[in-house]
Amino acid sequence: MIAGGLDEKRVDVLYADTLFLFFEGIAALLETNQPLIESAYGPDKLLDFVNMLQIDIDKVVGKVIDEFEKKRQLEKKMKAAQKILLENKSSDKSGERLDALQLDTLLSEICLMNTHTEMYWRFVRRRIKGASKEKTQEEFVITNGDDFGDVDEERKKRLYEEKMRRKEEREKKLYQLLNRSLVGSKMQELLGNYILLEQYYMEESVRKAIDLDVREDGLTSSVVDDVLFLVRKCVRRATSSSSVDCVCAALNNGVALLETTFYHYLLTAVQAGYPSTTFAAEALQTAQSAYSVIQHGKSSEPRPDIQREIFLTASNNARSTADLLLELREGLEHEWSKTQRSAVEAGKLDNAVSQLSDVSRKMHHLASLAMESLCRIVFRPKVKASCDGYVDIAHILTDSQLAEFEAVDPFIEQFNANLDKQIAIFETLLHKENFHSLLLAVCSEVERQMECVIMKCSFNRLGGLQLDREFRQLSAYLSGVAGWVARERCARLGQIVALLNVENVEEAAELREATKTSSITRILSASDAMKVLELRIDLPAALVQKLQL
Repeated sequence: MIAGGLDEKRVDVLYADTLFLFFEGIAALLETNQPLIESAYGPDKLLDFVNMLQIDIDKVVGKVIDEFEKKRQLEKKMKAAQKILLENKSSDKSGERLDALQLDTLLSEICLMNTHTEMYWRFVRRRIKGASKEKTQEEFVITNGDDFGDVDEERKKRLYEEKMRRKEEREKKLYQLLNRSLVGSKMQELLGNYILLEQYYMEESVRKAIDLDVREDGLTSSVVDDVLFLVRKCVRRATSSSSVDCVCAALNNGVALLETTFYHYLLTAVQAGYPSTTFAAEALQTAQSAYSVIQHGKSSEPRPDIQREIFLTASNNARSTADLLLELREGLEHEWSKTQRSAVEAGKLDNAVSQLSDVSRKMHHLASLAMESLCRIVFRPKVKASCDGYVDIAHILTDSQLAEFEAVDPFIEQFNANLDKQIAIFETLLHKENFHSLLLAVCSEVERQMECVIMKCSFNRLGGLQLDREFRQLSAYLSGVAGWVARERCARLGQIVALLNVENVEEAAELREATKTSSITRILSASDAMKVLELRIDLPAALVQKLQL
């Protein structure tokens, strides 16, 4: 061991292999001597025998761990990692950095060492519990110096108390053996070092993944797969240590990185925004870039096309990360379900892994905010410009004009075509869920802009009929591209159209009552409904004012 071992292929796990072979020998010794001890001294004496062996076991395992810490330079690496973590930044000097590959190997060996130790402890538990099972009621039990075979109620009580006393004493000895021995304390100390080094490894690896982030052939960039792979790798490595506390610590560290370092990286790109596509905005941005070049010799901001790509990629990264985090949680829970654990340990794991769902929701929210921003920057100006043209169209119609508009649509067909053309640009650039989120945001924007221009117009009954046709076409188009949810987004606009399409004020009152009892969530207020009816020039103003809406 001191010479470094003979098998070069196993040199990276030399000390873990040493512990495995040693514990295997101790297990064979216990297995061989257990029948002799039970027959000569009784079942409960096996624990005393293990306690006697533990003195020598502590010496050997202590030497192995001490040699491991010395040869692997654990203390030096711990100090370097702790210093960098406290400073919350990596040093520029290569001598102060820890080699990621070496650290990866070291962490794996520590986990393997603890795994072999836990396997030995489980073997000891099974042997002691198996040897200490109480004999059946037919066997004689010595209580207070009296031998008895027929057990009355009082003696049953004394028998039960004796069993509980012996069980409590056995559990106390077993606890001291597992937790107060040198092996137990040494491994706990080693696992504490492992958690700190794993945290450092994870933080450094995530930062490196961010620094090396590149756009791939798909909709996302390399950072998503890299970061999720690192978190998954570290959690699974912690799982291999057979320590639930290590798994929870790895999950906590991973979640902290995901919702701070990684989230802020995506948030910064989203907050930079999608560059405006209007001519005036592009001219202003060009002038600002030119001024920056004159002042500083180089442009301080990326070109609009690069900024667009950064924004869209960050939005897709956020949405993809949200989905992958849920997959990661499901995969971990499936793996853990194969191992039997106590209720306390299972509760710890459930609580720790549930944090992945919290981060997933945070990423979904970020992606949705990005799509709302995209709609506001790209679609709002164009939708507003298209809707403004609606004011110039006649809305107080004659029968001939209504027939003419039916033959040759004056507005909505071209409006839908322009909107569809603009939407189609982003279909191939966005994650599927992002695209759907964008469509719903566009639906809300269209409804808002159409409501604004409608409130600037005046209608008669035939004008209301034409508006109803246009709304049906618009609603059909939006629900066709965005699904039935689009109809809910246009519910308020639908009520406006319905009120402008009534024949008289009595029908308007009936319509309002029916709307109040319907399942529509976004109901027009009474004042808004009154304003809509006032747009109908052919409805008596006095009767409209008297309506109780």
